[in-house]
Amino acid sequence: MAMNRNMTTAEKEVRDYAQKQMERAEQRENILFTEEQKEQVLEYAAMTGDDYDIRKMVRDLAEAVRSSDEEKVDEILNDAREEIDEFPDRSVGMAELKGYGYTADDMFPLRQEMALELHRVGEKVYCLQSDGSHGDYASREMILEHEGLYGIEKEAWQHMQEQEDEIDFEEVGLYSGRWRNGCRSIRR
Repeated sequence: MAMNRNMTTAEKEVRDYAQKQMERAEQRENILFTEEQKEQVLEYAAMTGDDYDIRKMVRDLAEAVRSSDEEKVDEILNDAREEIDEFPDRSVGMAELKGYGYTADDMFPLRQEMALELHRVGEKVYCLQSDGSHGDYASREMILEHEGLYGIEKEAWQHMQEQEDEIDFEEVGLYSGRWRNGCRSIRR
């Protein structure tokens, strides 16, 4: 996960946690993770922000590496990639959202540019507050004025993805290489 912006304290903590889990697994299993595997674990950690999921991924990956089971390694990494790809805006994850102060599990976090794009195509976007609250869905003006993080309800995003076959997402500006493949052009 290329970091072109300053990492938040919450992101740093979860990445440090993941790094320590990998170091312990390498020592315990007498293995070495590749740089690509390490980077994928760190990206997964920042996106999910969940200690249990991080430990499980590292444990499963270590076992597969120790067993020289390349198929299992690929499966674990692909599953992690698929979970990351479910996020509407890969420039911000759950670790940063929790560090921001929004701890409810009902929203996917967004940065302003993705919030504006989703609002433009008619999705309800919320301005999230660092006290863990959010108001009614935001207008374009509210999105432009807000200086924090934004959110889209997980159910709404999942519903949007389910309708993928019915909607030309490429036409509305979503799911192009710019959006669906990780928002890389707007990254940090």
